[in-house]
Amino acid sequence: MKRITIMMTMALMVCLCLGINGTEVKAESMTQQVSAPKGFQGTSTNGKIKLKWKKNGDASGYILYRNGKKIKKLKSTTTSYVDKKVKINKKYKYQILSYKKTEIQTEKSAKSYKITVVATDKKSKKLNAARFVNIKSNYKIGWGETLKLKPVAKYSKKIKGKYKKGKKVYSKKIKWKSSNPQLVKVNKNGKITATSERVIGTAKITARSHNGIRKTLNVSVVNFARLDKIQNLEKVKDEGIKKLLTTQKDATSIIADFFQNNIPNQELELTLGMKQVKTEDGAITHAWSIIINPEEEIESNMYNYILKYLSDNYRTSIKITKDYIRFQKRQLYTWGYELNDLVYVFNNKSALDNYQYDNAVYDIVKVADRWYYGTTNAYGLAY
Repeated sequence: MKRITIMMTMALMVCLCLGINGTEVKAESMTQQVSAPKGFQGTSTNGKIKLKWKKNGDASGYILYRNGKKIKKLKSTTTSYVDKKVKINKKYKYQILSYKKTEIQTEKSAKSYKITVVATDKKSKKLNAARFVNIKSNYKIGWGETLKLKPVAKYSKKIKGKYKKGKKVYSKKIKWKSSNPQLVKVNKNGKITATSERVIGTAKITARSHNGIRKTLNVSVVNFARLDKIQNLEKVKDEGIKKLLTTQKDATSIIADFFQNNIPNQELELTLGMKQVKTEDGAITHAWSIIINPEEEIESNMYNYILKYLSDNYRTSIKITKDYIRFQKRQLYTWGYELNDLVYVFNNKSALDNYQYDNAVYDIVKVADRWYYGTTNAYGLAY
């Protein structure tokens, strides 16, 4: 019985590979070891539709579909096709797949994404997209932050003069895709969201028009608190602030990073002060401390770190609000005082265009992404 079962199985395998009359029948596999061509897109001129794609080095050829039906089988060296069997101002949906021949089977990829292409001529009013405007190639975003992209699909710049009148893109809808959704997600409306994990990196976000025209942009998730690239240092006139941006920039960054992730419930002002300390023999002495106004607990390691920072940078105070952290150097004069501030803005809040302190308006200079230097003179009693 076991022998009969084996023989029947072998016979069935032969039947799958041979026709009834003994001729070979090629089996098709959907294992998808070969992928669909990339960069599939379509354009139209003079009433014809031109499709193109990138060469797939693993493919033996391609199969084109129009409105769900197969229209052409193409060689692997072919990367474009002109469809002439179309009517002016009519729209057509296209897909493409790759196939790969082996000795015993033909593997097919999944079909590509659908593109919709309008057959147009010079008189057509609805045109295919050719480009995107209102979008950059590079963006930066902080942890857990969001950014709304608002690109607009436009027809070709080559259409000028009287031919532009009354024309518009067939569809303004945009398809979105992220190369790394764990780092940067993008929804169907072009809203990108960075991971809230403390991970930095870059994802490629792709916008695709109705006819497959693509725009790829780089979205980098960064820690803006980190002072890496300093600009306009020559405009920082206070030597103390320059020190915070150069030899002390690592320490400045660490403190800014701590408070952007531990924003206090109320505004805090940290200054260097003295406190009484009782020695082992019962005597009273004084030691440097941080005066926190109003009083609030700060994690002990960070407290000691800030204490050293304030000691190393005499006449520096630190103010923390829900929107920013400010490092301030105050220089006393007989007529009043000069204020020099270094400000880091949290969570992409608006720039400090009208930043004020005691009714004194600052001149603001950008020194790094989300970092600003401000200086002003305040008159009156300097205490």
